[in-house]
Amino acid sequence: MSDPDNDIFDLRDRVIVVTGAASGLGREMADEFLSRGARVVACDVDRDSLEGFRPSSGEARLERRPADISKIPEAEALIEDTIAKYGALDAVFCNAGISGGPGFSIGGTLENQSFDVWQRHLGVNLMGSFAVARVAAIHMKKAGKGSIVFTTSAAATRASGLSSYVYQAGKAAVAQLMRAMALDLAASNVRVNAIAPGAFGTGIGGGKLKSDPDMMALFAKRTAFGRIGSP
Repeated sequence: MSDPDNDIFDLRDRVIVVTGAASGLGREMADEFLSRGARVVACDVDRDSLEGFRPSSGEARLERRPADISKIPEAEALIEDTIAKYGALDAVFCNAGISGGPGFSIGGTLENQSFDVWQRHLGVNLMGSFAVARVAAIHMKKAGKGSIVFTTSAAATRASGLSSYVYQAGKAAVAQLMRAMALDLAASNVRVNAIAPGAFGTGIGGGKLKSDPDMMALFAKRTAFGRIGSP
């Protein structure tokens, strides 16, 4: 049995904000943080799914916070209110994201691009993530500690005809944002990292990667193991 006082995964007394927490990877990570003893502020624009989130443990340490991070005041208030309420902020998982439609090989051609979709997508995936991370970083710099993790994508590092133009561009921008913030904040003892998932069967893109067999097979063929991931 591990010693909880020397467990690097012991998150007791830590305050963590998770965006995109109502489903998929965000929900699973919020649940894991709670199981490790953290106090979690779970944020999502989908109020009903957020209210339906029932963690496997730690319900008393969970705060459900409906918000649309593409609206900058809501993104900033998420962090400011968390710090005002709990007196600390140890980590932020900037995970909220939307797909932006199909890639060019499955209908999302250049001719079909919508700038309304681009603005909405970048408002969530890039601007919203930056708005949350920026306010968190300012407080973490003052505290001299903290951790920020972004969700980018395998599509940020390798072009694909399956993911939309805006999804690939936006996630690549988030990856570079992570690098710049990591370099800037290292001297303040604030760590900035990212995960870059491949295809997962989540609710993104209308949930097709968990409900549409043809789409699931198409994405699975592009992976080394011939399958898509499960949160």
